[in-house]
Amino acid sequence: RVRHGFGYTVFEHESHGLSHETTVFMAREEPVKLTRLRIENRSGRPRRLSLFSYAHWALGGLISETAGQVATAYDAQSRMIWATNPHREHYGRHVAFSAVRFDGSEKHPAAFTCDRATFLGRLADMHAPAAIVGGDELDGQDGATVDPCACWHVSIKLPAGGTFECTHLIGEATDPPAAVALLRNY
Repeated sequence: RVRHGFGYTVFEHESHGLSHETTVFMAREEPVKLTRLRIENRSGRPRRLSLFSYAHWALGGLISETAGQVATAYDAQSRMIWATNPHREHYGRHVAFSAVRFDGSEKHPAAFTCDRATFLGRLADMHAPAAIVGGDELDGQDGATVDPCACWHVSIKLPAGGTFECTHLIGEATDPPAAVALLRNY
């Protein structure tokens, strides 16, 4: 079921004893997109799940035009992936960011990579990413020499009757401190 409201969309689905609700919206005054996911285990047994999020950074044009210009980094203190493209005409000093925040607990480990090849695999197959299909681990790689992306993997242990909630944030700010401030607000 899909519901639309003023400034948001909610996707609801139930399958295999799992009920999930995904709400997507933009902040009203700030450049942040939020995707809130809530999963409830109605199966009557414990479940182990994997949640992936993926964004391919272009930052300033077509991906083919910005290849080799986008640099990525992981900031361990804020648990955020950064991406910059100093060659962008008007926004060269700006930073794009991606982060996953949980429902107040830190019990769900989040692995990451900033390298598309790690997530997609040698054949770069969007229909069967190696990290999902083959169970390949995300390597935590970042830098200026990788094919830039922001990919997160969250491992979830969900007891019978339990719920899990997280929010994926993606946005852009004038500089890293402004991005951290946006994350704190949301």
